[in-house]
Amino acid sequence: MLNEYGAVEATRRLVTSENIPEGFSRLWEMNRLDLTLEAGIHDNPRFYPLFDAGTLADCDARLAGVGYI
Repeated sequence: MLNEYGAVEATRRLVTSENIPEGFSRLWEMNRLDLTLEAGIHDNPRFYPLFDAGTLADCDARLAGVGYI
């Protein structure tokens, strides 16, 4: 996916997917949500300009859904 779409678009696709990616689930099981793409975006405002408001909202919603924020 990274080679096909590039970093930003691959991230956007994973974050906005209706299905929770396997990596997110695994990191949740390991209590390491801080390592998810969603947390990386949420916790680092320098990444905000790379994504539209809907993508940022999807990040927050996924993180809120598992109690990260």
